Amino acid sequence: MKAYHALVAALAHREDGTPLALFRILIGTTVFFELLLTRLSGSARFLWYPASAGGFKPSATTSHWLFHSLGGPTATNLDLVWAVGTAAAAMVAIGLGTRGFSALCLVCMQAMFTLQPGSGGGHDRVITIALFGLILATTDRTMSVACRVRTGRWTDSALVPAWPRYVGIWQLTVMYVFAGTAKLQPQWIPPGEMDAVYNMLLIPTWSRGSWEAWIAPLYPLTQLGSVITVLFESLWFIVPLALIWRATGRRLRFDPRPLFLGLGLVMHLTLWCLANLGPFSPITLSFYPLLFTGPELRRWRDRWWPRTSSAEHDS
Repeated sequence: MKAYHALVAALAHREDGTPLALFRILIGTTVFFELLLTRLSGSARFLWYPASAGGFKPSATTSHWLFHSLGGPTATNLDLVWAVGTAAAAMVAIGLGTRGFSALCLVCMQAMFTLQPGSGGGHDRVITIALFGLILATTDRTMSVACRVRTGRWTDSALVPAWPRYVGIWQLTVMYVFAGTAKLQPQWIPPGEMDAVYNMLLIPTWSRGSWEAWIAPLYPLTQLGSVITVLFESLWFIVPLALIWRATGRRLRFDPRPLFLGLGLVMHLTLWCLANLGPFSPITLSFYPLLFTGPELRRWRDRWWPRTSSAEHDS
């Protein structure tokens, strides 16, 4: 019964809505620009359209109910679904009708993913899971157009249910830990070659450039990167365990979040710059604000970007 009461208390807990608002902004912005870049680069036409409209397949086929209800994945219907999904993502980012537009964006994204499943990756599922989370959570109470319309301000101190933030942390943990334990192979860990990162940077499908001329002397560094990646992902469970420990009122001698977040930022930003892995890095980093409460985020902000008071400015 004690565990049950603890669960009920956790689900009933309300807190500052800033972390969930940042999560909403980052998810909506990432999806919006990913859809926009897919269109501007010509990838949407090549991957999703039938050959008669410029695609590489003889005919576009899908089992998704949305395209069946529209009469099939024709070029016109594809343009319509893309436009609605992109507009919905923009509305999510600015925080207006967030739950409804999150659901609309989710349906459009799922429909487009079914057109060419092999063109995406695990990040496609992270996107749809994140959008589903936005349907359940109260993410536009602050830092949103809805907040501005409701209160006349861009921010609001009203509390929101905290449990969707816990679910987001759990999702990030599952993703990292399963990805890390799946890498227990010679390409990633000693005493094997540990050349997974090195080879990935040389594969034309993923690499953003021709790194052969300068990456060879850095081979030992890429080996270290392979090992650190496995350790980072496999040991990520330490972060939620530390948060649970703190939630019980106990003090932590060492907060693991700065270490893991620092490693995560370096890893994801490096991959984002050197490798073309789609929206994997930005969509994953969008979950990071959920690891902090609103007051913690403000303390971090004030530490790195301290506000200058008017008195100090006048002096």
